[in-house]
Amino acid sequence: MHFVVAPKVSMDNVPLPNHALSVEVCYILPDAQFLRSLTVSPGTTLGQAIGLSGVLEVFPDINLEQQKIGVYSKIQALDVLVREQDRIEIYRALLVDPMAARRTRAIKAKVTPT
Repeated sequence: MHFVVAPKVSMDNVPLPNHALSVEVCYILPDAQFLRSLTVSPGTTLGQAIGLSGVLEVFPDINLEQQKIGVYSKIQALDVLVREQDRIEIYRALLVDPMAARRTRAIKAKVTPT
């Protein structure tokens, strides 16, 4: 598994007020993981924080128009403002529908009793 963990970064060209916000951006793949802590100013959106994190450069296949994002497993829009200690998550598409997987497991359990 490949891990990408970077030191904290801040918005270089925007002066940060005394009450800057600390957030994390994460993206997980089966064989890689990205986790970066950021310091951003109030008024920063989730989309801006994702851009500042550098995750789009490390994983250029991320498409924020198609992939969902969220904060602590709750789906959010790109234009939602970040809050202190938010963990911004970029979700990838499911490979298998959970209901179909559950159905398949149930059928296998009936065919091969324990």
